[in-house]
Amino acid sequence: MIFSSILPSVIGYGLGVKLSVLVVCGQLVHHVLHRLCPLQGRSAIVERLPRNGFSDGDVKGFVPVLVHFVYKEQHGHVEFDAQTLAGEYPIFRYRQRDAFFRGFDLDTRYYVLPQRLYARLKGSMVWAEELKTGRYFPYIPALRLTEEVGLRLDLPKHWESELSVSHLFVDRQHRFDRSTDLTDSPDPYHLFGLEASLTKPLRGRQSLRLTLSVDNLFNTEYKEYTNRARYYAHDAGRDIRLALRWHF
Repeated sequence: MIFSSILPSVIGYGLGVKLSVLVVCGQLVHHVLHRLCPLQGRSAIVERLPRNGFSDGDVKGFVPVLVHFVYKEQHGHVEFDAQTLAGEYPIFRYRQRDAFFRGFDLDTRYYVLPQRLYARLKGSMVWAEELKTGRYFPYIPALRLTEEVGLRLDLPKHWESELSVSHLFVDRQHRFDRSTDLTDSPDPYHLFGLEASLTKPLRGRQSLRLTLSVDNLFNTEYKEYTNRARYYAHDAGRDIRLALRWHF
């Protein structure tokens, strides 16, 4: 087996997006990394995307080896031993294993009109297995992608306004050990959000900001894989917040 590292650069049309990709091949990497990293370690690649009047952002890749990684796992396949007044609940136990993680974080923004109209893309992905056996760890986040479009306007009397609409996609988690989970992983879901704000500059660096934000705009029913409450109920529904902030 050959252990190789490839870091190509890809220029995205109109965005100047440069992505760093780390490709690790073969089972030999497990043995090599375990020898090179006897203690908890972290290897990371950070690529700053080109900054100009129209785009900015960065991509972060990581390949850490964690020795004695601590995590919680359901004890047994379908075991309900915890007796409470509310009923029976599964038992989760802490375990330790050497872990091999890989993943990336992406955050990039493109200005259609500089400092006025922008589009933003964020994403993250994690792979995690036991170093020796290759068995998947439980409750590792699935693929997440967020798209956002925002508009900024100057109003009379030095008021500033901003309106943004966002969409979050979370994929179904396929990389988990079904023999140690009570149910299958939840279905993928889409959530939409809305935020509107008004800002009034005051003396010096002070300002007042009034913000109305709505999460899960369409009150979608969904379950998050990393939330153990998913065994009993759906995640939060529509959330509407009105906030007044005084910056001083």
